[in-house]
Amino acid sequence: MFKYDVLLLEGVTNLINNCYLVPISRLFGKKMIWWDPGYSRAVRTKRRKLIDAILKPFVKLTQIQMAYSSMGEVYLKNYMGAKNCFTNLNTINTNYFESIQNEANSSIDSYNFEDTQVRLLYVGVVEKRKKVEELIKYVTKLNELSGPRKFVLNIIGEGNQLEYLRNQYYNQEIVFHGPIYDKEMLKNFYFESDLFVLPGDGGLGILQSLLYGLPVLCIRGADGTESDYIDDDNFILNSTEEIYDKLKTLKNINRKSYKNYVLKVSSEQWIERLISHLE
Repeated sequence: MFKYDVLLLEGVTNLINNCYLVPISRLFGKKMIWWDPGYSRAVRTKRRKLIDAILKPFVKLTQIQMAYSSMGEVYLKNYMGAKNCFTNLNTINTNYFESIQNEANSSIDSYNFEDTQVRLLYVGVVEKRKKVEELIKYVTKLNELSGPRKFVLNIIGEGNQLEYLRNQYYNQEIVFHGPIYDKEMLKNFYFESDLFVLPGDGGLGILQSLLYGLPVLCIRGADGTESDYIDDDNFILNSTEEIYDKLKTLKNINRKSYKNYVLKVSSEQWIERLISHLE
C-alpha cells in the first residue's frame, strides 16, 4: 500500500478492510477513490441503513468517490457522505466487443421481428434471487394462450437452481443450455434473439447484451445501471410481475439505437474519465 500514490477502494463489498485502510491511507497522505455501486432498492433496509451509518465517516475521509451509475451517485451523496462524487459507467473490458463491432452492426441491420415466434434470452446465474423461475412461468403462461404467437426462452448459465428448473420445466420452448464459455457460440445466441430478459438482480448482463446489440427488458433497480444503459424507458419495469403483460403486448423491437454501443462505454473512456478526476 505504501508504495502507491492513489488507492482505488472497493466500497461496501470490502467493508471490513476499508475500515482500517482508509484511516491509514489518510494518515500517510495517500489519495483515495471510494468505488461503490450505492444502493438500488426502492426501500432502504435496516441493515443497509446500519452499513451506511458505519461507512459514512470513512467515505468522508476519501478525496474522490466513483459510482457505477447515476442512481449510485445520488445515493452516495445523499446517504454515504460523498462530497466529490462522479459516475463512471462500465466495469468490463470492451476489447472483445470492439473486435466484433462490425458483426454486431450487421446483426442489427439484418434484424426482423417475427411476430409469431419471439426469441427470449437469459444469460446469468440460475438461482432464486435472479427470479428465473418466475420468468419461466410467465413464458409458459403466454404459450398457453390461443393464438399464433409463441415464445422460446433460452437459458444460459449455471447455479443452484439449474437442475431443479431443468427437471421441472424443460421443453421445446424452455431450453436450458447450462454454462457456455465459448464466445463464438455465445455470440450467436445474442445475435439470433429478440430480447434479453432480466427478471431479478443483475447489471453486467444488461451491459453485455447491449454491447451485442440485443435490447434488454429488466426491472428498475436491477443494479442501478439500467437507466444509464437502456435507451427505451418502456423496457424498464417496476416489478417482475409486469414482465408478463409487457411480453404479451410486445410489438416490433428497435435495435438501431444500439449500433456502435461500445463507443458509449468503452474501457478507454472509463480509464480516461477516472484519470481526469485525479488531475
